Amino acid sequence: ISDNTPQKYREAIAEEFKNISDDTSIDVEFIEDGYTIEKEFDEADYGFGKPLFLATSWDLDVVRKHNGLFVPIGTPNNFEVVLNRTYYGYRGALTLLEKIYSEVVRG
Repeated sequence: ISDNTPQKYREAIAEEFKNISDDTSIDVEFIEDGYTIEKEFDEADYGFGKPLFLATSWDLDVVRKHNGLFVPIGTPNNFEVVLNRTYYGYRGALTLLEKIYSEVVRG
């Protein structure tokens, strides 16, 4: 997570990611420094698949460097004008899934 998340919420957020489902657990890191984040991406093992980046247009160089899939979820977004969209709640989750699956199909 690259946002400056207040310290008092980090443990609760990390716990939510550890309990995504019965058979899925994700370790969360809170890193704000772009250089450190890019270094983490460089050192990651993506196996035979393509990494999925939920990011902003500022991150496109990193996405291209790793031949990744890109779904813009924040500003700046240089590819479309968004007047009214959210990824929160049931409808928001469906919208995000549409975006992710569209990118995978294109990918």
